[in-house]
Amino acid sequence: MKLTHPDSNQTINVDEARVDMYLSQGWREATADAPKGNAPLPEWQAFAREKGFTDDDLEGKTRDDLRTALS
Repeated sequence: MKLTHPDSNQTINVDEARVDMYLSQGWREATADAPKGNAPLPEWQAFAREKGFTDDDLEGKTRDDLRTALS
């Protein structure tokens, strides 16, 4: 399973037997279709809308805010 850590944005592949250990340490399942971490804000906004965010949800959010919420 592919996991990502919200603090470092590092992505790793983890054997299924070890996933729970990583999840308990703050790692999350990586979203395969998410923009690259350094993608511009409009790409992250479009991705957030695909995931159900509204314009009100997006107001005032930075790229990093969206990346954290959606990673």
